[in-house]
Amino acid sequence: MASWLLGEVIFRTQTRFVKLADPLRSLEAALFMIGYDLGSSADGITKTSNHEVDDDSNDLNEFSHPLRTRGPESKAKNFRYEHADGNIVIKTEHGREFHFGRNEVEKILLSIYQEFGTEWFPLANNVEKLSSRTERAGLGMILLAVYPGEIPQAQAASYLGPVMEDIGIFEWNGRNKGFQWRLISEPPAQATDLDN
Repeated sequence: MASWLLGEVIFRTQTRFVKLADPLRSLEAALFMIGYDLGSSADGITKTSNHEVDDDSNDLNEFSHPLRTRGPESKAKNFRYEHADGNIVIKTEHGREFHFGRNEVEKILLSIYQEFGTEWFPLANNVEKLSSRTERAGLGMILLAVYPGEIPQAQAASYLGPVMEDIGIFEWNGRNKGFQWRLISEPPAQATDLDN
């Protein structure tokens, strides 16, 4: 019944989902992302707090590295991160945490190098395109390959890119529209940058 209802919503309201190859699947993926903010994940990979963090009581301060996502200033989001021994923990302004273990970070960096060398690569983390596997090659698709089926983890590319800049592994092209990154050095030299 829920699928039937969603199908009717798509076709009767003529949303932008109608134009996609699999409109129902795309809407389900979008709803999944909304629902992800409502509770805790049991998979242990990406964790969400059970409440939104108020600006006044923002516990982001427990993480010492403050950053902002790239893109137009009106859409940029504040977040903080910590890293130790190659492990990275990112905390968003809404209390969601993303964890990237050292092994996964090394796989991500190696995949970037294998696909792009030291050339520029895009964010590429559109939720609909990630869900349908039609997104172009970029950081989001590489995260999805390292974390198969974990769309929220792949979308965390928005946060991971600036973290890698801050650590000294990525270089940003300086644009807020059409922003891209590139590796500053070839693997395995980057591994030393992951350590404190």
